[in-house]
Amino acid sequence: MFKQLKAFGTIYENYMIRRGRIAARRILLMQDKKTLQDIGILRDELLGGIQNWPWDGSATKQKLDSQRIKQLKAIRELSHYSDRELQDIGINRGMITDAVINGRPTYDTDQPTHSPTGSGARQEVA
Repeated sequence: MFKQLKAFGTIYENYMIRRGRIAARRILLMQDKKTLQDIGILRDELLGGIQNWPWDGSATKQKLDSQRIKQLKAIRELSHYSDRELQDIGINRGMITDAVINGRPTYDTDQPTHSPTGSGARQEVA
């Protein structure tokens, strides 16, 4: 019986915390930018909903940290590739960090990669 009451109490507590955050978010969204800045609340996180609680920049920082971890894993993985494998994907060893953060350099796709006349193809004369 005690376990059931304790479980009910926990459920009720979580419900009340959620309701309080919803009410606080509604009130904070009505505040101007200066007021939010003074109390250390980021409007972007407020707009993201109650899952970004406590709206102080920690949720944004956590997302940036997880993105940085993914980048470091990609850099580590590419560092284990051979020079030939890196060449196949269009980068060299010195470009790994930049390629992970900014993407590979773009190439002009309007230019053909090979000449059809050099491959034994017949040219038609108009």
